[in-house]
Amino acid sequence: NDVCSSGSCSGISNCPSGQVCNVQSGVCDAPSIAFSKSLLQGETISKPTSLQFGPDGKLYVVQQDGIIHVYTIARQGPDSYVASSTQITNLIYDIPNRNDDGSVSPATTGRLVTGMVVAGTAQNPVIYVASGDPRIGGGSNGNDKNLDTNSGIIARLTWNGSSWQKLDLVRGLPRSEENHQGNGMYLDAAANKLYIAYGGHTNMG
Repeated sequence: NDVCSSGSCSGISNCPSGQVCNVQSGVCDAPSIAFSKSLLQGETISKPTSLQFGPDGKLYVVQQDGIIHVYTIARQGPDSYVASSTQITNLIYDIPNRNDDGSVSPATTGRLVTGMVVAGTAQNPVIYVASGDPRIGGGSNGNDKNLDTNSGIIARLTWNGSSWQKLDLVRGLPRSEENHQGNGMYLDAAANKLYIAYGGHTNMG
């Protein structure tokens, strides 16, 4: 018959919930789960470090240098997706960098970004970003790049309907002489608290 009995089945069976009939072995098994890969057509990302779908259904991706891409995604078919439109903001990238003595370093462009979280509403999304001096130096080779070890900033970007506006919420957070800084961000909207993890600052990788 087609009813699963004592773990065995035949044909299209009534296996227990969450199981399917394996017609080759004649037993009820958990369904196989398969993953496939599809490349997003039309994207122009370089060194992405964090991504999240926002409340507006768009895909937010931040590059290591702080440039944020906001993609509107369209599905063309199975495993076929395209970025139908792209919005880019350089507000984090354009944060000025300083040397460890506080002097401005105009030759140092971009920021090091590894943490981002998107919140808000579909009409007014909000992006929280942790960034720091982009230079990587120090470590066991003693290659001091004179980066600002207190350059960590948590910034909030809000969409006002036509453009992004940036507000620095916290400045002066630690930044290791290697490449450890703020990451793993989580917003507890109900408690209005933003959580952020920080990498070790021993410069030993």
